[in-house]
Amino acid sequence: MKRSSYGEIVKQEEATQAFQMLAGLEVSGLCGKSFDNLDWDRKHRASGNARHFELFDFNETSILFVIRETEGSKYGVKTTSKHYKYYNGSEVQDVHINVAKYAKLGFEAGKIIELHLKSLAK
Repeated sequence: MKRSSYGEIVKQEEATQAFQMLAGLEVSGLCGKSFDNLDWDRKHRASGNARHFELFDFNETSILFVIRETEGSKYGVKTTSKHYKYYNGSEVQDVHINVAKYAKLGFEAGKIIELHLKSLAK
């Protein structure tokens, strides 16, 4: 599975259903909407803010994703908040494990969700 340097899953054939589930979740409004109001001036300075949904793990019935909010300033673009969420097709839950660490280690699809579900069982 291909991941970016941040650990998020990049678009690929194996993850098509997961990306469709993420898009459907966004359309439903359960977690708000994504937007990108960043503007760049002629000196390449950013202004504005953005919210993006990024996929971190998936299995046949659920996804684990992050809602990343950023803002631009004359110094560049910085992340202002990250909220990891789990969606099983009917409800959205907060995730309290270190998702980025496991994603950067290259865990296979579904393994991070397993860790999340095990942490809930404790």
